[in-house]
Amino acid sequence: MLSAKPSFFFDRTQKFGYKDNLNYKVIVNWLIAEHKSQGTMQLGMNRGDTENFWYFDVNPPAAIPKVEKFFESLKVLNFKKKQY
Repeated sequence: MLSAKPSFFFDRTQKFGYKDNLNYKVIVNWLIAEHKSQGTMQLGMNRGDTENFWYFDVNPPAAIPKVEKFFESLKVLNFKKKQY
């Protein structure tokens, strides 16, 4: 790892959907429900507001700007706002 601290983060609380009532924790909960037979994932339901990612030494250092750009793009809300 380049650092013991996570290199990149994704905010699971980013809102989207009908009147911004959804966030990415819903998707994480779907994943947990799909893999409920895989152990104790259910105990982590709704825990953590961020998802952490590490950039490992085995990855090429030259690719870091590309990964940074990708994580910055995840912060942009791509869903059109609707008036209700």
